[in-house]
Amino acid sequence: MSQKTTELDGLAVPDEFLQYRGQGLRVAVLAPLCPDGHINLNPRWIEPFKKAGIEIDFVKVGASDEEMNAALQGAHGVLLPGGNANIHPMFYDPLYKDDHQWPLRKDDLRDIQRDMTAMQMAWKAESLNIPTLGICRGMQEMIVAFGGRLEKLSDAGGIDHASGYRNDFNQNGLMEPEEIGRTVHEIYISDGTIMREIFGKGDLPVNSVHGEGITIKSWNQPENSDLRAKFRINAVAPDGVIEAVSYGNMLGVQAHFEVAHGDEHQFENHRRLFGHFFSKMQGYKFDHDTRFAGVSDPSVTGHVG
Repeated sequence: MSQKTTELDGLAVPDEFLQYRGQGLRVAVLAPLCPDGHINLNPRWIEPFKKAGIEIDFVKVGASDEEMNAALQGAHGVLLPGGNANIHPMFYDPLYKDDHQWPLRKDDLRDIQRDMTAMQMAWKAESLNIPTLGICRGMQEMIVAFGGRLEKLSDAGGIDHASGYRNDFNQNGLMEPEEIGRTVHEIYISDGTIMREIFGKGDLPVNSVHGEGITIKSWNQPENSDLRAKFRINAVAPDGVIEAVSYGNMLGVQAHFEVAHGDEHQFENHRRLFGHFFSKMQGYKFDHDTRFAGVSDPSVTGHVG
């Protein structure tokens, strides 16, 4: 389907994004770091917000409590982006070295400081009810933060969920998927969910670049009871891998909807998901501004912590 776009700053901006420009919206984005301490985020994570004229506040991995609180207090949305490192299993399984999947995981790339920063950011965002979007690793961070367990995925069900990594190139010393903007499989979206509200249909072709996740079988195990008490499954892949979850103002998706290029499905998926997220951010700002209209003493609003 052809969509109307406007060229701004070298970006093809969906026309419906234009309504958010000049609205004073701000997003807090978790920012992983290079070994030298500089922010290491592919530009594709930032471009959706640039298209909509939304100001970006980076919360660097390892940020202090005060730094994170300051960013979240001024934010109308939170993004937990993807990343190359897998979450360390010690955060969801105290006996992880005895798990049958440990031999498959022990040599994985890790970023423990990011694990801790992301979970703290998710907890704080939830307490403030800020619209929060977790993509790929960001969805996995939500799952772990709220009591869930991850598993190493296999392609026994006929889908290689990590297939976007087949062609890699090196960027700032890390690996980045080269063929991310292509459809790998479909997902089935449940009735009455946020994802059905966003996409208006029950099936959706998506890209896929992740080697870990959570399956329906694992979801229903006793060790994931805390997760089930809060989150709702929104979408699953044909092999039973959970592709989207939601809880309150939080939405997690495994597919890389930040990608707006590639085959014919990517732009439409991008437009719909981020259009919904921007609308939620605008609604949060309106409610917040209305609630605190006339409050001159900032201590009245309190702070996170």
